[in-house]
Amino acid sequence: MAEHLAWAGSTAVIDRSDTDPASGLRVAAAMLPTDHARRIVLVSDGRPTLGDTAAEVARLRRDGVRLDVHVVAPASGADVAVGSVRAPQVARPGETATIEADLVATAAQLVTVTLRRNDQPVDRRAVEVTAGTTTVSFTQPIDDSAQQRWEVLVSGPDNGRTQNDAGRATTRVAGRARVLLVEGVPDNAASVAAALAATGADVATADPTTLGGLNDLSAFDAIGLVDVPAASLSSAQTAQLDTAVRELGVGLVAIGGTSSFGAGDYLGSPLENLLPVVSEVPDDQRRSRVAQVFAVDVSGSMGACHCSEEGIGANARLPGGVEKTDIARDAAVKALAGMAPTDELGVLALDDRNRWLLDVSLVGNGATARRRMGGIEQTGRATSLGTSLQAAAAQLDKAQGTVRHVVLFTDGFTSGEALTGLTAQAAQLRDSGITVSVMGTGEGAARQLRQIAEAGGGRYYPGRDLQLLPDLLLQETKVVSRQLIVEGEVVPVRTSVDPMVASLDAAPPLRGYLATTARPTAATHLQVGEHDDPLLASWRVGLGTVAAWTSDAGRRWSAPWAAWDGNPEFWSGVFRATFPHPAGAARLSFADGEGRVEAVFDDDVPDGAAVEGRVTDPSGEVSTVRLERIDGRRFAGAVPAGRAGSYAVGVTATLDGAAIAAVSATADSGFSREYLDRGADGSRCGHGAHSPAAAAT
Repeated sequence: MAEHLAWAGSTAVIDRSDTDPASGLRVAAAMLPTDHARRIVLVSDGRPTLGDTAAEVARLRRDGVRLDVHVVAPASGADVAVGSVRAPQVARPGETATIEADLVATAAQLVTVTLRRNDQPVDRRAVEVTAGTTTVSFTQPIDDSAQQRWEVLVSGPDNGRTQNDAGRATTRVAGRARVLLVEGVPDNAASVAAALAATGADVATADPTTLGGLNDLSAFDAIGLVDVPAASLSSAQTAQLDTAVRELGVGLVAIGGTSSFGAGDYLGSPLENLLPVVSEVPDDQRRSRVAQVFAVDVSGSMGACHCSEEGIGANARLPGGVEKTDIARDAAVKALAGMAPTDELGVLALDDRNRWLLDVSLVGNGATARRRMGGIEQTGRATSLGTSLQAAAAQLDKAQGTVRHVVLFTDGFTSGEALTGLTAQAAQLRDSGITVSVMGTGEGAARQLRQIAEAGGGRYYPGRDLQLLPDLLLQETKVVSRQLIVEGEVVPVRTSVDPMVASLDAAPPLRGYLATTARPTAATHLQVGEHDDPLLASWRVGLGTVAAWTSDAGRRWSAPWAAWDGNPEFWSGVFRATFPHPAGAARLSFADGEGRVEAVFDDDVPDGAAVEGRVTDPSGEVSTVRLERIDGRRFAGAVPAGRAGSYAVGVTATLDGAAIAAVSATADSGFSREYLDRGADGSRCGHGAHSPAAAAT
């Protein structure tokens, strides 16, 4: 109907993919004054794809709002659509799969049908279709990819709607265990990947920017997040991880590092909701008195500039954007909220000289620090960071704090020699008990800045989004003050006989970990440190199992484990304990805009058991459907299918409140019901309302 509502000069952007009269009526009613007679005119083809229109019409009637419905028949014409695609749910490499597609046409015509596998065309043919449904069949050998994503496309001379020209199905390829490792830092998962491969798993790696969608995630038995900051995953990616675990039973293992858990802003995030540990330690006695220096680059390059990650030359600087010194100043002020009055703070401005805006002194009420931070302004002078860390260390050596720390703000636009020198200085400071973190205010010299932070035993925060820096510095201050990062030799203690650690009789010590708190319903398998902090914990989330390892993957704290003979068996045990173990199979299918889920359990389901499916639609909304019994092991039910995209369903059989079996499936609906040729139906949206005669267009 959107094409009928366009008019010259309109700037409204109308989403044509669905029809939701209920939402429109609700908004319209809210806009009407209550002291006048109220009337709404609804113009529609009467074919909603979303929302509960009947309920909204009833509410309007109760509230005394008159509703006039003008039914407009949609534009008609010849069309051909892919109604549904069917393929095996599971197959083995070397087997032959049959892929069937139902083509729905309004009139006979010669069309071209293309089959694509994993985005590559593998078959194309001309097909004579008749008015109604024509089924076309393909056969294809199964290769050893993790999954075969089939897509059927149709084109023809009389094709009024292109939005319904594709349908999809997925075949999971059975075989070796498959694990996806998502790395916050390139190659950070190398030790874990090698351990899993040595025990027979197929291992793939990705970074947060290349993490696939729900169908891609469902191809793996487990997913590992290796030192991944919460902010590097979009809300959509986190929601898809949640669905993969909760509804599909995919395992999840969160592995620590200097940018994860409490150091990665997990606390209170949707990602943390999946984990068996909370990224906080409530014991105030573990808070240390901190002495730290904010060393801020105020040189000319810290003016308005967005910078690329490729290098530090003039071509890497792109004019425009905010003053980076303004962001640094805001970050420093905000970080005061994470400091106690007895902490000590100094502020050092850096250009071609070192200039103390605030000598290292007690924070107190923060008023003096805030006033002095006003001096963080871009000077236009050259950048020479060469002695900055030494200057900070000279004052920190006189401080009373038990934890001494430097945070260096810079865009890295200085000589490579200067950055190499800073790396050496950072290592010297670390040897003397002073740690160094780096906040990149831009992305110049990213690799060298990361090296400075690693040498200084701190963390590196890339400045891809400068607006995040104030929150990141506050987070950094909390990490330092609450000792969320615990470094030093510690020996793990096994605290359970779970299969995850059953074979772990002895292991090397670790060099550090992140302090967290195990959730009350989580199982803690390994503890570490003087406070018995969780090192390895797990719990169930829906159909899935999630584990958390609070040390790292072997680059820094777990290096002794990476070289240990038992490392492959250990990591294999951790990941395999999270693998799904379905008690049967499920199929999710779509045809003519309607969805259906079928579940077949391995064993008969007792009488009296309830079988329900939790369906997650492409928008992330979850609905529950009840499946009816077909026979002792088979159940089926209808699935709401208003939106186009990927759906997931987890089906659970329960008896007396306890789950006795579970299966899951994913499928793609292809296109919205909006693009089916269904004619007009005024009864769908005008029941009980004044409804003038249908108007033809």
